[in-house]
Parts: sequence; structure tokens; C-alpha cells
Amino acid sequence: MKLTSAILHGFSLGGHMASLAFT
Repeated sequence: MKLTSAILHGFSLGGHMASLAFT
């Protein structure tokens, strides 16, 4: 499903940004 894919992508992207912010 496109919606689930978008949510998973947004979640992984958000996690990546969070890891960069906390580094």
C-alpha cells in the first residue's frame, strides 16, 4: 500500500534526522 510505504519512509527519514540531530 502506498500509504503504508509513505509512513515507513517518513518514519525512517525522521529517525535518520533524529540521529543526526543527536550526534
